[in-house]
Amino acid sequence: MAHTETSAFMLIKDNKILIEKRKITKKLDPGKIVIPGGHVEDGESPEESMLRELKEEVNLTSKNNYYLCSLLHKTEDGLLRIHYFVVDSWEGSFENNEAE
Repeated sequence: MAHTETSAFMLIKDNKILIEKRKITKKLDPGKIVIPGGHVEDGESPEESMLRELKEEVNLTSKNNYYLCSLLHKTEDGLLRIHYFVVDSWEGSFENNEAE
């Protein structure tokens, strides 16, 4: 079955994880609480995608991250294969560029 490749990042600090509420205007999962991430672009690895999304969505650069797992997620538009990464050390100034 065909699926879309995506990556997600879990920012973890002091036993807490960052989650976001998706903007109601988003086509996919509007208003839902999710782990941030996005689509893997042509020529990108899942880790490269996660690092790009981390910068785009919250303006952070990973100092330490590792792959956790990949899971299939069913949406109204089909299947997503989400590659999950843990980011437990980063640098930069946090910004909210995507979520509500």
